Amino acid sequence: MKYVFFFNEAGEADIDLIGKKGVNLALLSKKGFKVPPGFIVSNAVFDTIKEDKNIKSMLDKYLGSKDDAILTQIYGKIRKFELSESVMDEIIEAYLSLSVDVNMNVNSMLKSKEEFVAVRSCVVGEQVAKGISHKTVLNVKGQERLFNAIKESFAGNFVIELKNNESTQLSFGVVVQKMIESEKSGVVFSATDDNADKITIKAVFGLGEGIRTGNVFPDTYLVDKKTNEIESTDVAQKQFEYSRDIDTNETVKHRLGEKSLKQVLYDNEINEVARVTKKIVNEFGTEQKVSWAIKGDIIYVIQTKSINDNNDKEDTVEMEILGDASDEEVPDVIDITEPDLEDDLQALDEIEKIEQDPQSEKVEDESLPEIDVIDLDASPVQEEISKDDVVVEPQFHDLVEDKVEEQVEEHVEEQVKDQVEEHVEEKVEEHVEEKVE
Repeated sequence: MKYVFFFNEAGEADIDLIGKKGVNLALLSKKGFKVPPGFIVSNAVFDTIKEDKNIKSMLDKYLGSKDDAILTQIYGKIRKFELSESVMDEIIEAYLSLSVDVNMNVNSMLKSKEEFVAVRSCVVGEQVAKGISHKTVLNVKGQERLFNAIKESFAGNFVIELKNNESTQLSFGVVVQKMIESEKSGVVFSATDDNADKITIKAVFGLGEGIRTGNVFPDTYLVDKKTNEIESTDVAQKQFEYSRDIDTNETVKHRLGEKSLKQVLYDNEINEVARVTKKIVNEFGTEQKVSWAIKGDIIYVIQTKSINDNNDKEDTVEMEILGDASDEEVPDVIDITEPDLEDDLQALDEIEKIEQDPQSEKVEDESLPEIDVIDLDASPVQEEISKDDVVVEPQFHDLVEDKVEEQVEEHVEEQVKDQVEEHVEEKVEEHVEEKVE
């Protein structure tokens, strides 16, 4: 049995194995659109899991009782399921092939590396309920993490569907796609209820998770369908951008500062996104909602779907999978924390150096509570400082007064010393003269 389908080999005939999302990506790739390389894990893998006798028993109990506790057990059981060697071997081979380029030499091909990928679910079958939110796992690297992400996708989406429409007939595939470290990204609607004759483009800096999570207000551009002329440009204040941290490989958000008010797309990029969208609409014959990303001067098509599809809600995005399938608690969507206040810590170090200086004032009360120190000039999150924060600044005027006093004392001591020496010399000379006489 075949478990993996590459984009360039799948087609509409495989829709019962890889779902509509998988078929759309395959068609886009074959038509020459810039689609990040990847493959689809067919629903045969999920169906094997679902047929496990223990999972089937739990499923029967849930359908009879609608007990959410049983749903949790099903979820955990799927995440811990041991995939067969044949399934894992086929997935590993496909995964490692993502790093192979046609221009590579033989030695480079033999040293295939593990790439960062995104793991997205694809429903196989007709959904009953509308607005079901499915998970996407980003920045997955390594074979074990990939297997965990695939099973996480199966488990989460199956439980979500059971909870919402109680259908056991639905099946799932998984799209594994090479990550694009995009500089700009977003979504585009070839038509909307309010603007049927216009293309609506939404754009943010970095990865598109800012739009999907609702944490970033995107720029919005309207383009005339017929003329491709830009009719309006609404530049939003985009507080953050999402990207992969090069040290931790986690997806993080960075504060943009002055860049937040800059327009994301240049006019030529707006025109090109609109042109690509119209071309996709012509290929599929229906209005489309397209996810896109820009890196350098290349516009990548991440996925496309008909605007009239039953499930028209954005995917939920998980930034990372934490731990492994044996963990007791299953993480929800990861909360991205704010950057560390490195500038504040540096300011604190400088103050501590001053306090350790022998000329500076000594703190007599060792029991004073610790104080959070914030350098208002250096802090990148100045606007988040509350009225309760305590701001500590070095008392430089005290240090200057101390230094002046020291210099004055030294000067006075030198003058007194010179006067004493002169007086002694005069007395000695007088005594000598008296002796001589």
